[in-house]
Amino acid sequence: LQDHQKVHIKDKPFACDQCTFQSHNKYSLIDHMKTHTGEKPHACDQCDYRSVASYELFKHKRTNHGEKFWPCDICGRQCCSEALLERHKERHSYEQGKGLYVCKECNYRTFDFKTLKEHMRSHTGEKPYACDKSSKQLKQCPHCEYTSLNSSNFRHHALTHSNKKPFKCSHCDFATKTRPTLRQHMRIHSGEKPFSCKSCDFKTAHKKSLQTHMQTHTGEKPYMC
Repeated sequence: LQDHQKVHIKDKPFACDQCTFQSHNKYSLIDHMKTHTGEKPHACDQCDYRSVASYELFKHKRTNHGEKFWPCDICGRQCCSEALLERHKERHSYEQGKGLYVCKECNYRTFDFKTLKEHMRSHTGEKPYACDKSSKQLKQCPHCEYTSLNSSNFRHHALTHSNKKPFKCSHCDFATKTRPTLRQHMRIHSGEKPFSCKSCDFKTAHKKSLQTHMQTHTGEKPYMC
């Protein structure tokens, strides 16, 4: 609704720096910028037609090749498959929450879309995962009460009782019991910061640090005295 109201108040915050074009949303601006570069990234798989914007390709395929499309019930955009429609709707869920994925049935919010999909099962009653305990042997740790059906998880757990640290850094003396911990350590040497905030320029090497940082934007205070 807020995006629609911008049409009436003539609020067009997304402006081209090469001409007078202005838009209500950034995605239209991104498509427009391609008219200056000559880029036409969207190609028809049935003829030689190419277009600047994806919706132009959809229109071409519907008119010339009779293809079916799936419309978004939020913005009306047409997608050429149900999978692409679902991916497109993820963007709406993210933007409506100002950086969070929002449940349409309750006030639940999360930073991860997969987590939102799992949460939605609490409303639908869907239970897609069945226990296969009968087909696998339950492994019992000889040192504690830990049990697991998964061989890989069991091996990782066994290392917690061992002094062995088979995963070693090639740049310093650091050694660890698990490969994921080594990968995190290597970012110290590479300077890699793969986790970035979508609301500001903050970047970090660790996912947990990003989640903590995001609370400065949402005002979330998960820890109580």
